[in-house]
Amino acid sequence: MVSMNIGLPSTSPKHPKHKPKLGKFIYLLTFIAVIGGFLFGYDTGIVSATMLYAPKNNDLKPMSNQWIGLIVSITPGMAAIGALLAGKASDVFGRRK
Repeated sequence: MVSMNIGLPSTSPKHPKHKPKLGKFIYLLTFIAVIGGFLFGYDTGIVSATMLYAPKNNDLKPMSNQWIGLIVSITPGMAAIGALLAGKASDVFGRRK
C-alpha cells in the first residue's frame, strides 16, 4: 500500500495577507447576470399573458394549439441558442491563459 501526504507547504500562510479586492468589473458582470435573469422571466410573463388574448383576436382566428405552443416555446428555445452562442463567445473573447 502506498500512502501520500498532501498538504500545504510550510512557507505559505494559512490566511492571505490582504483581502482580494472586488473590482468594478465583477460588480458589472453580476449586474448583467441579474438583469439577464430578470429579462428572461419578464419575457416569459409577457408571452404568456399575450397568449391569453391572441386566440380571441379576429385577425388570428384560426389559431390552433400547435401555433400557440410554437409561439410560447420560441422564447426559451431562442434563450437556449443564445446561451450556446454566449458560451462559445466567452471562450473566444474571455480570459486569456
